[in-house]
Amino acid sequence: MKSISVVHIWSAAPTPLTTDFRIDELSVERTVQAAIDDGIAGLFLAGSCGEGPWLPDRERQQLVKTAVRAAGGKLKIAAQISDNSVPRILVNAQAVVDAGADFGIISSPAAFLNATPDRVVALYRDAVEASPLPVGIYDLGKLRPISLPEDRLKEIYLLPNVKLVKDSSGSPELSFTSLTFGNR
Repeated sequence: MKSISVVHIWSAAPTPLTTDFRIDELSVERTVQAAIDDGIAGLFLAGSCGEGPWLPDRERQQLVKTAVRAAGGKLKIAAQISDNSVPRILVNAQAVVDAGADFGIISSPAAFLNATPDRVVALYRDAVEASPLPVGIYDLGKLRPISLPEDRLKEIYLLPNVKLVKDSSGSPELSFTSLTFGNR
C-alpha cells in the first residue's frame, strides 16, 4: 500500500441562521475563521447537516459568498449542488460557481423517478461530466433510499472531474483500506 505523506482534513459545517431563517453572516465568518485557525483544508457547505436542501437558492448562494469572502483563499469551499435531475444540478453548480465555490458536491437525490441502477449512475455521470467546477461525491450508501450501486462506485469515482469523495455509507466494504482506485 502506498504511504500517505499529506493528509488534508475537511469539515462539514452547519449553517448558522438568524431567527428569520436567513444566513447569519457573522456566524459564517466566525465558523470559517475557526476552520482556518484549526488548519482545516476545506469546508463542505449546505449539505445535509448544513440545512442546504431546505435553504432557498438565494440563501444558499449568500452562504457560499460569505464563506468564500471570509476564507480569503486560505481554505477551499465546497457546496452541495445535488438535485433530482442533471439540468437542476447544473443550475445549482453554476450558482455556486458564481458565488465563488471551489467544488460542487453531489449526493443521492431525495426523489428520483424510476431509480434503476443504470439511471442513478447516469445521473451522477452526466452531472459530473457537465459540471463547470470540480465535483465531490457524497456517498450515503444504503442510508438513503436512492444510492449509487456499490458495484458501480468506481466508474463514478474515477471520472476525471471527481476530486473528492466523502463516504458516509457506514459500509465496512467501502472503507479507505478496502478500496483501491489507483493514483489520482
